[in-house]
Amino acid sequence: MNFIVFTENGKPVFCSFGDEHQLASKIATFSILLNKAEISWKSPDEPIFFKNNDKTLVFLKKYQLRFILISLNDLPVFFLRQTLEIFAQWLIMHTSLHFQKILEKKSNYDLLA
Repeated sequence: MNFIVFTENGKPVFCSFGDEHQLASKIATFSILLNKAEISWKSPDEPIFFKNNDKTLVFLKKYQLRFILISLNDLPVFFLRQTLEIFAQWLIMHTSLHFQKILEKKSNYDLLA
C-alpha cells in the first residue's frame, strides 16, 4: 500500500513511496484522479474508491487534506477504507504533536508564517 496526501488546493505534501518532486508525472496523474474524486464526493467524510483490475484507489477528504491510498493487492475495500482513515488520523495527530513541541519551545511561533 502507498499513500499520497494533497492539500485542499491540490499541492502534494506527502508521498509514502518516494520524493513527490521526483515523482512529478505520477503525482500529476493522481492529482487529476483526485479532481475526478472531488466531483464524485457526495458526503465529505465518506471515502470513495476506484477499482481497476488489480489496483484499488481509495480517496478520503479530511482535515482540509485529501488522502489517497493505492493498493496493488486484491484486499477488501472496507479494509482499505479503514486503513486510510487510521493513516489520516495518525498523520494529523503526529503533525499536531510536532506543532505542540514547537510551541512549547517558542511560545510566540507563528504557525501561519
